[in-house]
Amino acid sequence: MSLLALTYRFARNTGTGVSRHSSTFKRAYLDKFDKPLTIQEVKGDKLKSGEARIKVHCCSINPTDVLLTQGVNPAKFSIPVVPGYEFTGIVTEVKECKDIAKGDRVVALSKDKLGGFAGECILDEKDIWLLPSNVPFDEGAALVDSFGTAMLGLSHRAKLKEKQIVLATFAPVHGYAALDVAANVFKAKVIAVCMNERDTENLRERGAWSTLSYSEKKNVRGS
Repeated sequence: MSLLALTYRFARNTGTGVSRHSSTFKRAYLDKFDKPLTIQEVKGDKLKSGEARIKVHCCSINPTDVLLTQGVNPAKFSIPVVPGYEFTGIVTEVKECKDIAKGDRVVALSKDKLGGFAGECILDEKDIWLLPSNVPFDEGAALVDSFGTAMLGLSHRAKLKEKQIVLATFAPVHGYAALDVAANVFKAKVIAVCMNERDTENLRERGAWSTLSYSEKKNVRGS
């Protein structure tokens, strides 16, 4: 499956090799709203117990990041701040971590302190997950927020059961994630609603049981 995602790349080398930790790294930080991000070189902090240092390979540019640069800041992050909360990379150093080790390919979610628009980022291991070897770094950087949201909504909120019917309105990428999780994990019957009939074929290929186009205002497939 190919996910559409805008990614911010700092590292030129996107291979799987691990280099020795450098004393400095570059990051892009926001110090004024509606102004370009500033690139600066900074020294890395020391790890605390339970933390891992990640060499960032790809970081998604999410709506929250864009709104933050425009001054829409509901989470009240103080500036200067380094945007980016969903990213992938290689673990280069750990301190007393149980499930994460040096050299692991990982995906991370840093919604509390952001920091993904950088050459490296330090996170608690509870916010880090292993990234399968067959998932590219750029696609992995768009997985956690969208699929985590879909899983939370369908499993914990809706308490979805097998063969139940789900109505999913489509706002990529979360809409595709909801369809994938509902149809392929829960084996539910998904009615997918999209803007035009052109998109309905793609949704059916992804597992939609029925599709509905806003433009046509009619059911274009059902079983």
